[in-house]
Amino acid sequence: MDVKKMTEEELRETTMKNLLQMDKQSLLLMKSNAETLCMYQEMKKQERQKDQGNKQPA
Repeated sequence: MDVKKMTEEELRETTMKNLLQMDKQSLLLMKSNAETLCMYQEMKKQERQKDQGNKQPA
């Protein structure tokens, strides 16, 4: 793609497409981070429950 030969309209369209693609990638990254955080929190919750179960007298 030769930017110098593009019309102003083509530049605008390309810029918008790139921005939309970046937004989509950002949303996918946030979703992935949220899923990872949920898994981590669930793991910690299970560890606490296990620890509490071990501390109770038999």
